[in-house]
Amino acid sequence: MSLYLPTSLQQPFHGVLFDLDGTLIDSEGLHYAAFKQALLEHGYDLDSLGDTIQYGGSFRKMFLAIAERFHLPDNTFETIYERKVEITLATPVSAVDILDGVTSFLELLKERNVPTGLVTNSEQAYVDHVLNGFDLAQYFDHIVHAEHVAEPKPAPDGYLRGIELMQLPASGILAFENTDAGITAARTAGLKVIAIHSTDPLGTSTYEEAHLSVDHFGDSALDDLLFESQAK
Repeated sequence: MSLYLPTSLQQPFHGVLFDLDGTLIDSEGLHYAAFKQALLEHGYDLDSLGDTIQYGGSFRKMFLAIAERFHLPDNTFETIYERKVEITLATPVSAVDILDGVTSFLELLKERNVPTGLVTNSEQAYVDHVLNGFDLAQYFDHIVHAEHVAEPKPAPDGYLRGIELMQLPASGILAFENTDAGITAARTAGLKVIAIHSTDPLGTSTYEEAHLSVDHFGDSALDDLLFESQAK
């Protein structure tokens, strides 16, 4: 019996699904800076809104909230959002940090032949940019990005697709998330969820729905997780 894990996590897991931004990499600052620059190029000062805009699981949804505050016309919204994506893709991945323990944790799963997947609200071009920059693509068997689903988190669509791709029961898959929206999406899809809370210094998420909350992937509590490959 584990001294650190709640009873709900004391079981073998046969697959793992990860969120990307804020879970594997500390990148929210990068996206905020890109939004700020893109808006400023069109005459809008993001800082004028103060701290009233919160990240809610999708950067596009967050920008919709920003657009409403600035009363942006639809065509201006799309122009600025596309510019934000350009800025993000032009930024080297060295501008963000990979969370402690991520590579070692992914190596462990790879050694044990445990299927892994990425479930993110971000666009494919950005996902490819990050995974290639950090040499992480080798660790993921399946990738679900924004273009794959009709509704982003907190809707469960992305995780449901990830479960389908893994061809495993949801009860045997563990998810890692960093926001309440992502946790809700994973829980609604029937997954157990561990929250990474160190990338939320403003306390915008409560993590109340997570089965466990840790700082990073080097946390000793994760040492007691049991992973087993499962033959199809």
